Amino acid sequence: MSESTNNPIAELTVPSRDDVDASDPLDGPLVEPSSGAHRRHPSNAHRDAGDPLKKTEKARRNRVTPEQLIELEKEFAINRTPNGAQRKAISERLGMKERQTQIWFQNRRAKAKHQETKPTSPGQLSMDGLSSAHLESYIAQLIREKERE
Repeated sequence: MSESTNNPIAELTVPSRDDVDASDPLDGPLVEPSSGAHRRHPSNAHRDAGDPLKKTEKARRNRVTPEQLIELEKEFAINRTPNGAQRKAISERLGMKERQTQIWFQNRRAKAKHQETKPTSPGQLSMDGLSSAHLESYIAQLIREKERE
C-alpha cells in the first residue's frame, strides 16, 4: 500500500498565488508586525469595533510626591520586598495604587542592585547628578519640612 493513501495530509494541496482571487482583502502583502500596519489590516477590524475594554487614551504617568518618596524609602530600608498585604497597607497609607507601589519597589530594587555593582565614592556624582551626601541632605530636609506641618 502506498503512503499517500494512508496519509490524508499528503492529498491536500496548497494554492499558489496565481490561484488566489486578487479581490480578497485578506490576501494583501504580508506585513511585519513591528511596522504597525498590521493594526489597520481588515482582519483586525473586529477588535476595534465596540470593544468595551479598549482604552481610548494613554494612561497618565503618576509621579510620587516627595512625602510619598520619603515614606517609600523608609519602607525600603526596612523591607526590600514587601508581600501583597504589606504593599496594600503601604498603598492605602500613602494614597497610591497597589500597582504603583509594586512597580516602585521593583524599580528601587533594580536601582539598589545597580548601585551595588557600581559603588560610588562619597564625593563622586551618581547617575542623576547628585552625590549621595546631597541626596541624604535633601531627604533629611524634606523630613524636617514634613514634621513642621
